[in-house]
Amino acid sequence: MKKTLPLLLTFFVGVVGAMGYFVPAGGMTKLSSTLNDFGIIIAAVAFVLGGINIVQVNIPIVVRRRPDWGYKLVMLLSAVAVLLVGFRLHEFWAPAQKGTVAVSPVSDLLVGTPEAADTAIIVVDGAPRDLLVKIDGKAVLDPARPGEPARMPLRARVLVEKDAAGNVIPHVVNVSDTARTTPPRYDEYEVSISLVAGGEATVKPKLTYLLGPEGQPYLWLFNYIFAPCNATMFALLAFFITSAAFRAFRLRNVESGLLLGAAMLVMMGTIPLGAELSQTWLYRLQEWILSVPTVAGRRAIMMGAALGAVAIGLRVILGLERSHLGGD
Repeated sequence: MKKTLPLLLTFFVGVVGAMGYFVPAGGMTKLSSTLNDFGIIIAAVAFVLGGINIVQVNIPIVVRRRPDWGYKLVMLLSAVAVLLVGFRLHEFWAPAQKGTVAVSPVSDLLVGTPEAADTAIIVVDGAPRDLLVKIDGKAVLDPARPGEPARMPLRARVLVEKDAAGNVIPHVVNVSDTARTTPPRYDEYEVSISLVAGGEATVKPKLTYLLGPEGQPYLWLFNYIFAPCNATMFALLAFFITSAAFRAFRLRNVESGLLLGAAMLVMMGTIPLGAELSQTWLYRLQEWILSVPTVAGRRAIMMGAALGAVAIGLRVILGLERSHLGGD
């Protein structure tokens, strides 16, 4: 029974998953999609179990200071750091009220001036200086730096207008991140304010620093630590490939001679010198090698791998392959 039930489940899941691609019935498609969702959940749980296993295996090595324990420590600390910045922690302690607005009836700066009859003042303070402030859809620019956003705290004079019914048209204040090449660092704040002529409003946004996969800390770790380390590892592979190629390209038989000749032609056509010889027969021969024999061989390998996957899948579904159950 311990093996019969897993075999029956494997058969059921395999048949339903395959039938979902070939039987256009709505029920079968929905059942296959549900099984795929279960598969995604199981894969996610497997990742969690893998992380727990890494911790269980490496912590004793660090505690007992076995060989290479420093590398294990760096790995564990890096995993914890990426895990923490990968969570959207700001959603747990984000303030319920993202800002305050204080409106005074009449501004001291406008009393006794000609503008007091039809203008008001909006003050924005309490947010990082490099954020962009828009009032009624228009960015507030710095007079001292033409074309650049004004830094906070800022004071902006706005025109007080009324609609046909005589009601004051409210002003919309929007505060957002000015970064354009990367996702925003802070959430967006927007508030609508109704001001009378000569009035003044003070807006103090309480913007939350965004975390998670789209946040700046996570992207910084990925772009400036993981990506350079990844590129370094691939760069080091070039030396191993060179050593392997030197051993593989020895002229021992006809096949190794063909391999050596094709490799030399492709390398000669790829380097800058080969680009200068783009009109020669050498470059055209290199292009032919890459577009005809190479593509044909790659497709043959992919077709063989696909047939092998189908064969092993059928063996698992039919119960002929039982290695996943711990048997022979």
